[in-house]
Amino acid sequence: MNGMGEWRGMVKYFSLEFFKKLAEEVNANPAFKTGMGDFNASMILRETDKGFGIYFEIRDGQIQNVREAKPGEEADFILEGPYEVWVRLGKAELMARDALMSGQISLTGSMMMLLAYADGFGVLLQTMAAMPKEF
Repeated sequence: MNGMGEWRGMVKYFSLEFFKKLAEEVNANPAFKTGMGDFNASMILRETDKGFGIYFEIRDGQIQNVREAKPGEEADFILEGPYEVWVRLGKAELMARDALMSGQISLTGSMMMLLAYADGFGVLLQTMAAMPKEF
């Protein structure tokens, strides 16, 4: 925790509640806003084995419009992989870049664009790993 707020209770990992809390935490972190710069896009993170996905937008250095993704919904960036890989990312046992490069997570969208905003996504992933959660 970066001192911006207090963790309140455990949430189920990769749930709508988890991503709403994640958005609150990163939106309160000035390093996220700085790292995201002028990145403006919609994203879906999807579990391929459970079919559950989260849709959100990053606009002006803030995560907005967090909701469950509809089946077949499109976004500027779609990251998909099995739950077990998302768990390894959530525990910081696997780095996102390695998951993408090895094909454990598939990407629809520009890898170069994501890499250009690595600092901001790093804050997001570090916060994701630090949050108390149950798997």
